[in-house]
Amino acid sequence: MVARRVDVEPDSEIAELLQQAKEQPIIVEFEGQRFWLGRDTTDSGEDSSRPSGIHEPEGGYDPERFAEILREVAGSISAEDGEKMKAYIYAARKTGSRPVDDE
Repeated sequence: MVARRVDVEPDSEIAELLQQAKEQPIIVEFEGQRFWLGRDTTDSGEDSSRPSGIHEPEGGYDPERFAEILREVAGSISAEDGEKMKAYIYAARKTGSRPVDDE
């Protein structure tokens, strides 16, 4: 999904929030849902719809190497730890996993 660009009027309430978000991310609640508002640090030429922290490996994606790494790590955690990890991820998706500053 490609992010949609919206221009903001300089004297609006959203502009004021964006000024604050330049310094640190803000959690905005609207109709019971939480939205993370933070500055996009990608260059203007990049696809900003790609989540931060996801990068193409140096030299490009190598499916053979990926399969090799999967074989190396297979079985490195117990089934119980895997279930705990999944429960943690599902809970974080429901509640939001980014910390809210209490300032």
